[in-house]
Amino acid sequence: GLASATIGFTAWTVVVPLFFAGRLTNIEESIFLSASMDFVNGLVIAILYYRQKKTSLFYGFIFGFVSIGGAIVGFWFTNLFFDAFAERFKRGLGYLDFLISFIFFVRCWVLYRKQKQEEEQASQTKIFSKLDDDIEMVASSQHKTNSVQDPITLGEDKTPSTTTTTTETVSVDDSEDDVISERVDDSNLAVPPESQIVVSKWRWMLALFLSFLIGALAGLIGFGGGMVFVLVFFLLLGLDQLHAVGTSCLVMAELTLFILVSYLSGGVFIHLPSTVSRLFPLIGLLVIGGVIGVFIAYYFLFNWPLWKINALIGLILFGIAVFATTHTYLEIFRDNDDPSE
Repeated sequence: GLASATIGFTAWTVVVPLFFAGRLTNIEESIFLSASMDFVNGLVIAILYYRQKKTSLFYGFIFGFVSIGGAIVGFWFTNLFFDAFAERFKRGLGYLDFLISFIFFVRCWVLYRKQKQEEEQASQTKIFSKLDDDIEMVASSQHKTNSVQDPITLGEDKTPSTTTTTTETVSVDDSEDDVISERVDDSNLAVPPESQIVVSKWRWMLALFLSFLIGALAGLIGFGGGMVFVLVFFLLLGLDQLHAVGTSCLVMAELTLFILVSYLSGGVFIHLPSTVSRLFPLIGLLVIGGVIGVFIAYYFLFNWPLWKINALIGLILFGIAVFATTHTYLEIFRDNDDPSE
């Protein structure tokens, strides 16, 4: 829930390694648990972001429809994939979480360095602005001293002309300051909504193609795809991070709802509908915990620096990777020492 609300993270990378590699549930039930969490979390996040005008319904429904088409294709190969590679898939889950946690740690370091550089630049800018203020104060005090020492004589023409020239110079400096302040304000403007963003045709085609591939992967292994859609919306379509997260969670909710309905109908896993009833208490606990995490992130974690959030997610994934890998290899050693084999 925390990761989903901040970066659109899918529950698959947490739930499936934890439950399937830990022998708590089989692969069908593990995927169903993760899809249930992704659907509820994605729906709640999309609604919360929509209230803040950070969810694009236009992009959400278009890419949701395309990804569902990809999921239909992925369903054709699901049973073949798990029948052939179930054990290898289980052993690779821990390594997958190790890899993802490493990516988050690297991202944490990059964001931390970027924040430090911005703080140094801000401190330098503050120092220079203070020096400029001091110079201006000294100049103004000297100007007042000169004006007191050289009083204006009514019969002289040079002194008024000099005073006028000084006034004009100050007015020019003020206009330059206004221009600089306007440029600074323009640099802080937020990314405009999708209706004002001009996206080339090849970016649109690439984004739709990637959406289809993400849907096919979701249909194959039950992957929610939320964070991958964040990258598509952010890098290819130009949405800012909050718009990208809110819209990707809407797509994730649509995609996982379709996956859940397909699983419950028996169209993918034949035996799952008869055993899914015993998962309802566990689904309830996971969904409640996920929603609590969503609200905590929505109301509190956005005050955190982004590098801390990435570090937290990386630590969680690293712990799950250690658990899944250790449990898998202990199981292999146990099978090798079993005399009945």
